[in-house]
Amino acid sequence: FTGKTFNNYIEISQETLLLPDGLWRGLGYVEKPSKRGRDQFLVLSQEDKNRLSALMVIRLQTVKDNQGFGQYSACNQPADYAHSLRENEPLGPQLCYWANHVSTPWQQPIYKLAASRLSALGVNLPDSVFSTGFHKADTNKSITTLYYFPPNISTQSTSANNWSLSPWNPAQINNFPEHLDFVKERTGWAADWFQLFSASQ
Repeated sequence: FTGKTFNNYIEISQETLLLPDGLWRGLGYVEKPSKRGRDQFLVLSQEDKNRLSALMVIRLQTVKDNQGFGQYSACNQPADYAHSLRENEPLGPQLCYWANHVSTPWQQPIYKLAASRLSALGVNLPDSVFSTGFHKADTNKSITTLYYFPPNISTQSTSANNWSLSPWNPAQINNFPEHLDFVKERTGWAADWFQLFSASQ
């Protein structure tokens, strides 16, 4: 996958996954050991010159025992901007999405890998991002897709240490029209994409 480009869909282990519009570059692939089947991570990105436009992390888990997966914790947690939980049955069907602001986007291992690959390509890394996650599972397969969208908005108050005053805080965002417009655009996209994700994957 690394170094290749993908458009409209991608195939992983005989699974065809729909991709949002645009050309996506493969940044990295990781497979973690799994006694039940396969646990795969794929990182894709879109860039505009030296600026990151979007980052996508796909996690595909498949199991041979048809015993399902434990409840997905992110489905049950509150979100900053949008959240929809249709079902989250332990060892059964699961379907949800959420949208948050992330002020420390490069901490987890898979995102550290993405940051390293992007830096090597000369792409500037944003300090904070709008993050949307989509999750779906049944008894033998779990798909989680996570998206980062860096806002192209100048701001000096996105630090996690100052969240109460951040223009991205839902309690403050109505005072910052640019930030509000960006969030409305991205949450609108997320709601539409959730319908496609639900129906096609």
